[in-house]
Amino acid sequence: MNEEQYLKHSRDAIKRILETISPRSLIFKHLPLDPDKLGLTPPFFLLSVGKAASGMTEAIAPRWNISPEMTVTLIPKGSAPPRNYPTLYGEHPLPGSLSLQSTDHILKKISALPPETTLLSAISGGTSSLLSAPIHPITLKQKVQVITALMKNGTPIGEMNQVRSALSRVKGGKLLNFFHGTETLSIILSDTPGMPPETVGSGPTLPAIRGKEKLAENILKSLNIPIIIPKSSQKDPLTPSNRLLVHKPIVIGNTSTVIRNSLPFLQIPDANTHIWSALLKGDSQTVGTTLGSILATDRSSFNRNQLFIGAGETTVSLGESKGKGGRTLELALALSQTLHDGGIHSFVVGALATDGMDGNSQFAGCIIGGDQFGKNPRHKIQESLWSHNTKTIIQRNGWEIQTGPTGTNLNDLYWVYIPKFKEKGQNIEEKYFLQ
Repeated sequence: MNEEQYLKHSRDAIKRILETISPRSLIFKHLPLDPDKLGLTPPFFLLSVGKAASGMTEAIAPRWNISPEMTVTLIPKGSAPPRNYPTLYGEHPLPGSLSLQSTDHILKKISALPPETTLLSAISGGTSSLLSAPIHPITLKQKVQVITALMKNGTPIGEMNQVRSALSRVKGGKLLNFFHGTETLSIILSDTPGMPPETVGSGPTLPAIRGKEKLAENILKSLNIPIIIPKSSQKDPLTPSNRLLVHKPIVIGNTSTVIRNSLPFLQIPDANTHIWSALLKGDSQTVGTTLGSILATDRSSFNRNQLFIGAGETTVSLGESKGKGGRTLELALALSQTLHDGGIHSFVVGALATDGMDGNSQFAGCIIGGDQFGKNPRHKIQESLWSHNTKTIIQRNGWEIQTGPTGTNLNDLYWVYIPKFKEKGQNIEEKYFLQ
Protein backbone atom coordinates (compact mmCIF):
# COMPACT_ATOMS: atom_id res chain seq x y z
CA MET A 1 0.00 0.00 0.00
CA ASN A 2 1.52 3.32 -1.04
CA GLU A 3 1.43 6.61 0.86
CA GLU A 4 -1.70 7.96 -0.82
CA GLN A 5 -3.62 4.74 -0.22
CA TYR A 6 -2.61 4.60 3.45
CA LEU A 7 -3.61 8.22 3.95
CA LYS A 8 -7.15 7.28 2.95
CA HIS A 9 -6.92 4.09 5.02
CA SER A 10 -6.03 6.18 8.08
CA ARG A 11 -8.90 8.61 7.54
CA ASP A 12 -11.34 5.75 7.21
CA ALA A 13 -10.06 4.17 10.45
CA ILE A 14 -10.73 7.15 12.75
CA LYS A 15 -14.48 6.69 13.21
CA ARG A 16 -14.19 2.95 13.74
CA ILE A 17 -11.42 3.34 16.33
CA LEU A 18 -13.47 5.87 18.29
CA GLU A 19 -16.49 3.56 18.24
CA THR A 20 -14.52 0.73 19.84
CA ILE A 21 -13.28 2.96 22.68
CA SER A 22 -16.63 4.59 23.40
CA PRO A 23 -17.83 4.32 27.02
CA ARG A 24 -20.73 2.10 25.93
CA SER A 25 -18.45 -0.40 24.17
CA LEU A 26 -16.00 -0.56 27.08
CA ILE A 27 -18.66 -0.79 29.80
CA PHE A 28 -20.46 -3.59 28.01
CA LYS A 29 -17.15 -5.43 27.80
CA HIS A 30 -16.03 -4.94 31.41
CA LEU A 31 -19.13 -4.67 33.60
CA PRO A 32 -21.36 -7.71 34.22
CA LEU A 33 -25.11 -7.46 33.74
CA ASP A 34 -25.58 -8.47 37.37
CA PRO A 35 -23.77 -6.13 39.82
CA ASP A 36 -24.09 -8.84 42.48
CA LYS A 37 -21.22 -10.60 40.71
CA LEU A 38 -19.01 -7.72 41.89
CA GLY A 39 -20.29 -7.99 45.45
CA LEU A 40 -22.26 -4.74 45.20
CA THR A 41 -25.32 -4.07 47.29
CA PRO A 42 -28.20 -1.94 45.94
CA PRO A 43 -29.68 0.63 46.02
CA PHE A 44 -27.18 2.52 43.88
CA PHE A 45 -26.47 6.19 43.32
CA LEU A 46 -24.46 6.91 40.15
CA LEU A 47 -22.17 9.93 39.96
CA SER A 48 -20.61 10.37 36.50
CA VAL A 49 -18.03 13.09 35.93
CA GLY A 50 -15.74 13.97 33.02
CA LYS A 51 -15.58 14.15 29.26
CA ALA A 52 -16.95 10.61 28.96
CA ALA A 53 -19.59 11.03 31.69
CA SER A 54 -22.63 11.18 29.38
CA GLY A 55 -21.81 7.88 27.71
CA MET A 56 -20.93 6.25 31.02
CA THR A 57 -24.27 7.24 32.54
CA GLU A 58 -26.21 6.05 29.48
CA ALA A 59 -24.45 2.68 29.62
CA ILE A 60 -24.29 1.99 33.37
CA ALA A 61 -27.68 3.25 34.58
CA PRO A 62 -29.92 1.02 32.41
CA ARG A 63 -27.51 -1.90 32.70
CA TRP A 64 -27.84 -1.93 36.49
CA ASN A 65 -31.44 -0.61 36.69
CA ILE A 66 -30.57 2.74 38.23
CA SER A 67 -33.40 5.24 37.91
CA PRO A 68 -32.61 8.75 36.57
CA GLU A 69 -33.33 10.40 39.93
CA MET A 70 -30.55 8.27 41.45
CA THR A 71 -27.96 9.67 39.04
CA VAL A 72 -26.16 12.94 38.43
CA THR A 73 -23.87 13.63 35.48
CA LEU A 74 -21.31 16.46 35.39
CA ILE A 75 -19.82 17.33 31.97
CA PRO A 76 -17.95 20.22 30.30
CA LYS A 77 -20.12 23.15 29.33
CA GLY A 78 -21.22 22.73 25.71
CA SER A 79 -20.97 18.93 25.71
CA ALA A 80 -23.90 16.71 24.77
CA PRO A 81 -25.82 15.57 27.88
CA PRO A 82 -27.02 12.01 28.47
CA ARG A 83 -30.58 11.46 27.27
CA ASN A 84 -33.19 11.62 30.06
CA TYR A 85 -30.71 11.88 32.94
CA PRO A 86 -30.09 14.89 35.26
CA THR A 87 -27.06 16.83 34.05
CA LEU A 88 -24.81 19.52 35.51
CA TYR A 89 -22.08 21.49 33.75
CA GLY A 90 -18.68 22.91 34.59
CA GLU A 91 -15.75 24.68 32.98
CA HIS A 92 -12.80 22.93 31.35
CA PRO A 93 -9.77 22.90 31.27
CA LEU A 94 -9.80 25.40 34.15
CA PRO A 95 -12.52 25.44 36.84
CA GLY A 96 -14.89 28.38 37.10
CA SER A 97 -17.96 29.47 39.03
CA LEU A 98 -20.12 26.91 37.22
CA SER A 99 -17.81 24.09 38.35
CA LEU A 100 -18.09 25.32 41.93
CA GLN A 101 -21.89 25.53 41.79
CA SER A 102 -22.23 22.05 40.28
CA THR A 103 -19.83 20.56 42.81
CA ASP A 104 -21.74 22.14 45.67
CA HIS A 105 -24.97 20.64 44.31
CA ILE A 106 -23.35 17.21 44.07
CA LEU A 107 -21.97 17.36 47.62
CA LYS A 108 -25.41 18.23 49.00
CA LYS A 109 -26.97 15.42 46.99
CA ILE A 110 -24.44 12.85 48.18
CA SER A 111 -24.66 14.02 51.81
CA ALA A 112 -28.42 13.45 51.76
CA LEU A 113 -28.28 9.87 50.47
CA PRO A 114 -29.72 7.17 52.78
CA PRO A 115 -27.01 5.24 54.65
CA GLU A 116 -27.85 1.98 52.86
CA THR A 117 -26.93 3.52 49.46
CA THR A 118 -23.93 2.29 47.48
CA LEU A 119 -22.10 5.11 45.68
CA LEU A 120 -20.98 4.33 42.13
CA SER A 121 -18.55 6.85 40.65
CA ALA A 122 -17.88 6.84 36.91
CA ILE A 123 -14.76 8.98 36.51
CA SER A 124 -13.07 10.07 33.27
CA GLY A 125 -10.61 12.71 32.10
CA GLY A 126 -11.68 16.29 32.69
CA THR A 127 -13.01 15.56 36.16
CA SER A 128 -10.31 17.65 37.85
CA SER A 129 -11.64 20.97 36.54
CA LEU A 130 -15.33 20.00 36.59
CA LEU A 131 -15.45 18.77 40.19
CA SER A 132 -13.93 21.71 42.00
CA ALA A 133 -14.08 22.81 45.67
CA PRO A 134 -10.94 24.66 46.82
CA ILE A 135 -9.94 24.01 50.40
CA HIS A 136 -10.14 26.97 52.80
CA PRO A 137 -8.50 29.52 52.64
CA ILE A 138 -7.54 28.87 48.99
CA THR A 139 -9.76 30.80 46.57
CA LEU A 140 -10.88 29.74 43.12
CA LYS A 141 -8.80 32.54 41.62
CA GLN A 142 -5.67 31.33 43.42
CA LYS A 143 -6.27 27.74 42.37
CA VAL A 144 -6.77 28.73 38.72
CA GLN A 145 -3.52 30.73 38.85
CA VAL A 146 -1.66 27.71 40.18
CA ILE A 147 -3.08 25.29 37.60
CA THR A 148 -2.42 27.79 34.79
CA ALA A 149 1.21 28.08 35.86
CA LEU A 150 1.55 24.29 35.96
CA MET A 151 0.01 23.96 32.48
CA LYS A 152 2.29 26.62 30.98
CA ASN A 153 5.26 24.82 32.46
CA GLY A 154 4.22 21.54 30.85
CA THR A 155 3.91 19.82 34.24
CA PRO A 156 3.10 16.08 33.87
CA ILE A 157 -0.52 15.18 34.64
CA GLY A 158 0.42 13.04 37.65
CA GLU A 159 2.22 15.92 39.36
CA MET A 160 -0.49 18.39 38.42
CA ASN A 161 -3.15 16.18 39.99
CA GLN A 162 -1.12 15.88 43.19
CA VAL A 163 -1.27 19.66 43.51
CA ARG A 164 -4.96 19.72 42.63
CA SER A 165 -5.71 17.15 45.35
CA ALA A 166 -3.78 19.06 47.98
CA LEU A 167 -5.75 22.24 47.25
CA SER A 168 -9.17 20.57 47.18
CA ARG A 169 -11.98 19.52 49.54
CA VAL A 170 -13.09 16.73 47.18
CA LYS A 171 -10.05 15.37 45.36
CA GLY A 172 -7.75 12.67 46.70
CA GLY A 173 -10.69 10.67 48.05
CA LYS A 174 -12.04 13.61 50.09
CA LEU A 175 -15.43 13.54 48.38
CA LEU A 176 -16.09 10.44 50.48
CA ASN A 177 -16.17 12.65 53.58
CA PHE A 178 -19.57 13.82 52.33
CA PHE A 179 -20.94 10.30 51.75
CA HIS A 180 -22.58 8.59 54.73
CA GLY A 181 -23.18 5.18 53.17
CA THR A 182 -21.08 2.07 53.69
CA GLU A 183 -20.01 1.00 50.20
CA THR A 184 -18.48 2.61 47.09
CA LEU A 185 -17.09 1.56 43.72
CA SER A 186 -15.19 3.68 41.18
CA ILE A 187 -15.43 2.86 37.46
CA ILE A 188 -12.51 4.49 35.67
CA LEU A 189 -11.87 5.52 32.08
CA SER A 190 -8.20 6.40 32.45
CA ASP A 191 -6.46 9.29 30.74
CA THR A 192 -3.30 9.05 32.87
CA PRO A 193 -0.85 6.66 31.15
CA GLY A 194 0.98 4.34 33.53
CA MET A 195 -0.56 5.96 36.58
CA PRO A 196 -2.71 4.30 39.28
CA PRO A 197 -6.51 4.77 39.07
CA GLU A 198 -6.54 7.41 41.82
CA THR A 199 -4.75 9.87 39.53
CA VAL A 200 -7.68 9.99 37.07
CA GLY A 201 -9.63 13.16 37.74
CA SER A 202 -7.44 13.56 40.84
CA GLY A 203 -9.26 10.60 42.43
CA PRO A 204 -12.30 12.16 44.13
CA THR A 205 -13.58 8.78 45.36
CA LEU A 206 -10.29 6.93 45.77
CA PRO A 207 -8.26 7.64 48.92
CA ALA A 208 -4.91 9.17 48.05
CA ILE A 209 -1.62 7.81 49.34
CA ARG A 210 -0.63 9.71 52.47
CA GLY A 211 2.26 12.12 52.07
CA LYS A 212 1.12 13.41 48.67
CA GLU A 213 0.75 16.89 50.21
CA LYS A 214 4.52 17.08 50.75
CA LEU A 215 5.09 16.08 47.14
CA ALA A 216 2.67 18.81 46.05
CA GLU A 217 4.55 21.36 48.16
CA ASN A 218 7.83 20.36 46.51
CA ILE A 219 6.29 20.74 43.04
CA LEU A 220 5.04 24.23 43.85
CA LYS A 221 8.39 25.24 45.36
CA SER A 222 10.30 24.02 42.30
CA LEU A 223 8.21 26.38 40.15
CA ASN A 224 8.38 29.27 42.63
CA ILE A 225 4.60 29.28 43.08
CA PRO A 226 3.90 31.00 46.45
CA ILE A 227 0.99 28.90 47.66
CA ILE A 228 1.03 27.27 51.09
CA ILE A 229 -0.95 24.03 51.31
CA PRO A 230 -3.34 24.20 54.29
CA LYS A 231 -2.85 21.64 57.05
CA SER A 232 -6.52 20.70 56.75
CA SER A 233 -5.66 19.19 53.36
CA GLN A 234 -3.81 16.42 55.14
CA LYS A 235 -6.88 15.05 56.89
CA ASP A 236 -7.50 11.36 56.22
CA PRO A 237 -10.51 11.21 53.85
CA LEU A 238 -11.78 8.03 55.51
CA THR A 239 -12.30 8.68 59.21
CA PRO A 240 -13.06 6.28 60.80
CA SER A 241 -11.39 4.07 58.22
CA ASN A 242 -13.63 1.05 58.87
CA ARG A 243 -16.95 2.77 58.15
CA LEU A 244 -16.74 2.46 54.36
CA LEU A 245 -16.08 -0.49 52.06
CA VAL A 246 -14.08 0.85 49.12
CA HIS A 247 -14.22 -1.75 46.35
CA LYS A 248 -11.23 -2.17 44.08
CA PRO A 249 -11.73 0.27 41.18
CA ILE A 250 -12.57 -1.11 37.75
CA VAL A 251 -10.53 0.44 34.93
CA ILE A 252 -12.54 -0.08 31.75
CA GLY A 253 -10.03 1.56 29.42
CA ASN A 254 -6.60 3.23 29.18
CA THR A 255 -3.94 3.98 26.56
CA SER A 256 -3.19 0.27 26.13
CA THR A 257 -6.86 -0.13 25.18
CA VAL A 258 -6.43 2.53 22.47
CA ILE A 259 -3.53 0.66 20.90
CA ARG A 260 -5.20 -2.74 21.14
CA ASN A 261 -8.49 -1.50 19.68
CA SER A 262 -6.85 0.49 16.88
CA LEU A 263 -4.76 -2.39 15.55
CA PRO A 264 -7.53 -4.06 13.50
CA PHE A 265 -8.18 -0.77 11.70
CA LEU A 266 -4.64 0.56 11.22
CA GLN A 267 -2.88 -2.70 10.36
CA ILE A 268 -2.62 -3.88 6.77
CA PRO A 269 -1.58 -7.37 5.62
CA ASP A 270 1.58 -6.33 3.80
CA ALA A 271 3.17 -4.32 6.64
CA ASN A 272 5.24 -5.23 9.67
CA THR A 273 3.57 -3.79 12.78
CA HIS A 274 5.57 -2.49 15.74
CA ILE A 275 4.21 -1.23 19.07
CA TRP A 276 6.23 1.62 20.55
CA SER A 277 4.63 2.12 23.96
CA ALA A 278 1.34 3.00 25.62
CA LEU A 279 3.24 5.32 27.96
CA LEU A 280 4.63 8.01 25.65
CA LYS A 281 5.22 11.14 27.70
CA GLY A 282 7.44 14.20 27.87
CA ASP A 283 7.62 17.32 25.77
CA SER A 284 5.63 16.81 22.56
CA GLN A 285 8.27 18.13 20.19
CA THR A 286 11.06 16.23 21.94
CA VAL A 287 9.12 12.95 21.81
CA GLY A 288 8.29 13.49 18.13
CA THR A 289 11.91 14.26 17.27
CA THR A 290 13.15 11.23 19.21
CA LEU A 291 10.73 8.82 17.54
CA GLY A 292 11.55 10.24 14.12
CA SER A 293 15.29 9.92 14.77
CA ILE A 294 14.92 6.25 15.71
CA LEU A 295 13.02 5.54 12.50
CA ALA A 296 15.48 7.48 10.36
CA THR A 297 18.36 5.52 11.88
CA ASP A 298 16.66 2.20 11.03
CA ARG A 299 15.60 3.22 7.51
CA SER A 300 18.02 0.94 5.67
CA SER A 301 16.16 -2.11 7.03
CA PHE A 302 12.78 -1.02 5.64
CA ASN A 303 12.59 -3.60 2.85
CA ARG A 304 8.90 -4.08 3.67
CA ASN A 305 6.07 -1.71 4.62
CA GLN A 306 6.40 -0.69 8.27
CA LEU A 307 3.71 0.46 10.73
CA PHE A 308 4.54 1.88 14.16
CA ILE A 309 1.86 2.57 16.80
CA GLY A 310 2.05 4.21 20.23
CA ALA A 311 -0.09 6.11 22.73
CA GLY A 312 0.28 8.30 25.78
CA GLU A 313 0.11 11.87 26.95
CA THR A 314 2.81 14.37 26.09
CA THR A 315 2.95 18.00 27.18
CA VAL A 316 3.51 21.43 25.66
CA SER A 317 5.39 24.13 27.56
CA LEU A 318 3.66 27.26 26.29
CA GLY A 319 5.45 29.92 28.29
CA GLU A 320 3.95 33.23 27.13
CA SER A 321 3.02 31.91 23.69
CA LYS A 322 -0.47 32.70 22.46
CA GLY A 323 -0.31 30.32 19.52
CA LYS A 324 -3.07 27.89 18.60
CA GLY A 325 -2.32 24.20 18.48
CA GLY A 326 -1.95 21.18 20.70
CA ARG A 327 0.30 18.34 21.79
CA THR A 328 -0.69 15.88 19.03
CA LEU A 329 -0.14 18.50 16.32
CA GLU A 330 3.30 19.40 17.69
CA LEU A 331 4.41 15.79 18.06
CA ALA A 332 3.25 14.89 14.55
CA LEU A 333 4.91 17.91 12.94
CA ALA A 334 8.20 17.37 14.80
CA LEU A 335 8.18 13.67 13.91
CA SER A 336 7.44 14.42 10.25
CA GLN A 337 10.21 17.01 10.06
CA THR A 338 12.71 14.57 11.57
CA LEU A 339 11.73 11.84 9.09
CA HIS A 340 12.09 14.28 6.19
CA ASP A 341 15.43 15.58 7.45
CA GLY A 342 16.57 11.96 7.81
CA GLY A 343 15.84 11.21 4.17
CA ILE A 344 12.49 9.43 4.56
CA HIS A 345 10.20 11.36 2.25
CA SER A 346 7.30 8.95 1.83
CA PHE A 347 5.36 8.37 5.04
CA VAL A 348 2.08 8.84 6.86
CA VAL A 349 2.10 10.28 10.39
CA GLY A 350 -1.17 10.11 12.31
CA ALA A 351 -2.03 11.69 15.66
CA LEU A 352 -5.40 11.48 17.38
CA ALA A 353 -6.55 13.09 20.63
CA THR A 354 -9.25 10.60 21.54
CA ASP A 355 -11.41 13.23 23.27
CA GLY A 356 -11.62 15.12 19.97
CA MET A 357 -10.01 18.27 21.34
CA ASP A 358 -6.28 18.84 21.03
CA GLY A 359 -5.26 21.92 22.98
CA ASN A 360 -6.92 25.07 21.71
CA SER A 361 -6.77 23.98 18.05
CA GLN A 362 -10.38 22.74 17.82
CA PHE A 363 -8.93 19.74 15.97
CA ALA A 364 -8.79 16.12 17.13
CA GLY A 365 -5.31 15.71 15.66
CA CYS A 366 -3.86 15.35 12.18
CA ILE A 367 -2.77 12.94 9.45
CA ILE A 368 0.32 14.09 7.53
CA GLY A 369 1.52 12.67 4.22
CA GLY A 370 5.21 12.88 3.41
CA ASP A 371 4.68 14.02 -0.19
CA GLN A 372 2.62 17.06 0.82
CA PHE A 373 4.86 17.72 3.81
CA GLY A 374 7.89 18.07 1.53
CA LYS A 375 6.22 20.95 -0.29
CA ASN A 376 6.36 23.11 2.84
CA PRO A 377 9.47 25.26 3.44
CA ARG A 378 11.39 23.93 6.42
CA HIS A 379 11.50 27.32 8.12
CA LYS A 380 7.69 27.51 8.06
CA ILE A 381 7.44 24.19 9.92
CA GLN A 382 10.04 25.34 12.44
CA GLU A 383 8.32 28.68 13.00
CA SER A 384 5.03 26.95 13.76
CA LEU A 385 6.75 24.68 16.29
CA TRP A 386 8.76 27.44 17.97
CA SER A 387 5.68 29.63 18.36
CA HIS A 388 3.38 26.71 19.34
CA ASN A 389 1.13 27.89 16.51
CA THR A 390 0.72 24.60 14.69
CA LYS A 391 -2.96 24.94 13.83
CA THR A 392 -2.37 27.28 10.87
CA ILE A 393 0.05 25.09 8.91
CA ILE A 394 -1.93 21.92 9.70
CA GLN A 395 -5.13 23.51 8.41
CA ARG A 396 -3.47 25.07 5.37
CA ASN A 397 -2.31 21.65 4.20
CA GLY A 398 -5.61 19.89 4.94
CA TRP A 399 -4.00 17.56 7.49
CA GLU A 400 -6.47 18.20 10.34
CA ILE A 401 -8.81 15.64 11.90
CA GLN A 402 -12.12 17.16 12.97
CA THR A 403 -14.49 15.11 15.08
CA GLY A 404 -15.82 17.51 17.72
CA PRO A 405 -16.05 16.18 21.30
CA THR A 406 -16.05 12.37 21.04
CA GLY A 407 -17.53 11.53 24.43
CA THR A 408 -14.51 9.46 25.42
CA ASN A 409 -11.01 10.24 26.65
CA LEU A 410 -8.13 7.77 26.58
CA ASN A 411 -5.37 10.21 25.69
CA ASP A 412 -3.56 10.29 22.39
CA LEU A 413 -2.90 7.72 19.67
CA TYR A 414 0.04 7.98 17.26
CA TRP A 415 0.99 5.96 14.22
CA VAL A 416 3.59 6.11 11.47
CA TYR A 417 3.42 4.21 8.20
CA ILE A 418 6.51 3.98 5.99
CA PRO A 419 6.23 2.25 2.60
CA LYS A 420 8.96 -0.22 1.78
CA PHE A 421 12.27 0.84 0.31
CA LYS A 422 12.22 0.71 -3.49
CA GLU A 423 15.17 0.16 -5.78
CA LYS A 424 13.90 2.80 -8.17
CA GLY A 425 12.10 5.95 -7.17
CA GLN A 426 12.84 5.01 -3.57
CA ASN A 427 11.34 6.99 -0.74
CA ILE A 428 14.69 7.10 1.10
CA GLU A 429 17.37 9.31 -0.45
CA GLU A 430 20.78 7.68 -0.59
CA LYS A 431 22.59 10.95 0.13
CA TYR A 432 21.36 10.85 3.72
CA PHE A 433 22.99 7.53 4.52
CA LEU A 434 26.05 7.65 6.73
CA GLN A 435 29.24 6.95 4.81
